[in-house]
Amino acid sequence: MLTAVVWQKVEQWCKERWELIAGFFAGIVAILLIFRRDGTKKILDKKGELQDDISDSEAKAREDLEKEWNSNMEQFLERNTKIEEDHKKKLLDIDDDKKDRVKELMSSDQPEEDIAKALAELLK
Repeated sequence: MLTAVVWQKVEQWCKERWELIAGFFAGIVAILLIFRRDGTKKILDKKGELQDDISDSEAKAREDLEKEWNSNMEQFLERNTKIEEDHKKKLLDIDDDKKDRVKELMSSDQPEEDIAKALAELLK
């Protein structure tokens, strides 16, 4: 019976002071949310730092790729220029050889026969 009386008194006190009890639990919930938000803020800050790191890494990679591409392009252009110069030189050498051969054939004692022999050799 004593227990029933105690529970009645507790119930009556809770009905009279319900604002106090609601405020107490609202305060606990608010404190929990603040602590939880602090952790969320730390996580968001860390996420921001990681995104900055990723952006910096991507920018560096792009820059390195562009440098490498420019270097390769310069090497290609240098080699291409050298090849073109070598090709022109070889063509000039061939032209000089042909001119020398024509002079040789024309200065021979029998140019018609020598030219005919040379043409026959080319057509074989």
